[in-house]
Amino acid sequence: MLLPMITGLLMSISSGYVCPKTEPIQVVVLVILATDQNSEVSERLKEIAAEIRKKDPQLTGFSLQTTLNKSIVLGETLHVDLGKAKAEVIINEKTDDAGRMTITVKPPKLDEITYTCTCGKFFPIITNHYTIDKQRVIIAVMAKPCKKGMMK
Repeated sequence: MLLPMITGLLMSISSGYVCPKTEPIQVVVLVILATDQNSEVSERLKEIAAEIRKKDPQLTGFSLQTTLNKSIVLGETLHVDLGKAKAEVIINEKTDDAGRMTITVKPPKLDEITYTCTCGKFFPIITNHYTIDKQRVIIAVMAKPCKKGMMK
């Protein structure tokens, strides 16, 4: 169910600006808990929740469990603790002139997902991992690449 959405979002990266390997890229990961037991949606998650409901209308309640905000360099792995599971986020490729970069996410109980993201936009991934309370874990990833003034 999630793979067609991801496949449709994949874009090729054109060669353009090069982000130096040592220049940090700001990565924000939201760990979201979703449920069908209530309809409460955290204010910060309203837009993401609307997109997720398009793929899984049974999910009605969304709460923010954790926000991870870290600067990493190209190729570095960011480990995300999801309680009894872990996810990994890797920035693979440099930005292009449209502000996109390639990111690989290794969510629990799913295959590795590599996609091209737009700077400043969250990409939600509905995992097959659940909490003890039977809430579904969703990972939303956003990267803010280095600015054009810093690029070679």
